[in-house]
Amino acid sequence: SGGQQQRVALARALAAGTRCLLFDEPLSNLDARLRLHMRDELRELVKSTGVTAIYVTHDQKEALSMADRIAVMNAGQIAQLDTPEAVYNRPATRFVADFLGEANFLDGEVAATDPVRVKAGTRELKVQGSEHSEAGAPVTCCVRPEHVIIQRAEDPVGENTDNTLPASILSSIYLGDVRQYVCRLEEHPETIWRVAHIADGRGAMSPGDPVNLNFAAGQIALLKR
Repeated sequence: SGGQQQRVALARALAAGTRCLLFDEPLSNLDARLRLHMRDELRELVKSTGVTAIYVTHDQKEALSMADRIAVMNAGQIAQLDTPEAVYNRPATRFVADFLGEANFLDGEVAATDPVRVKAGTRELKVQGSEHSEAGAPVTCCVRPEHVIIQRAEDPVGENTDNTLPASILSSIYLGDVRQYVCRLEEHPETIWRVAHIADGRGAMSPGDPVNLNFAAGQIALLKR
């Protein structure tokens, strides 16, 4: 089988006493379940033998789950090199943010620097821990779908919510563990945001429903424009 072939190829490479291994998308031809199993096996084997492994992949989850450090490449150049957590939560560029998982974007400009606030339309968003905070600078706010809390417009906004954007639901997609809502921002009708909401069995919201999208100041990654 494909999984057995990959195991034999890995054993052959290790038997030669190599100190560095290059994996070029080794799991791309395996089915989804076997890929998960082999992913864990490869990481455990590399860690236990102490060899250095360079792993090339277009699968973002594969990269995030296996790597100690990730290099995101763009046009032959390294766009960002850091830990998986840093690359995902604090992307250096819009390309990195968009390539490594899903991301929501909203353009604006820095209105204040202490604390940092970004003016986007008629609203000012609170931002925590940003490097690009020069007053007047054009920036893009990046928020991951799982960091957005969606609620019906008529429900009261929680006290600990730093930022709220009114929106309306365009579609609802059931994915098993989560339900993904595609929303159009009320004040920015050209901007579409996606929200990952735990599918807990309660009634789903419907297309056309007005909602509020809430997110914390610390969940915004501020990108240069």
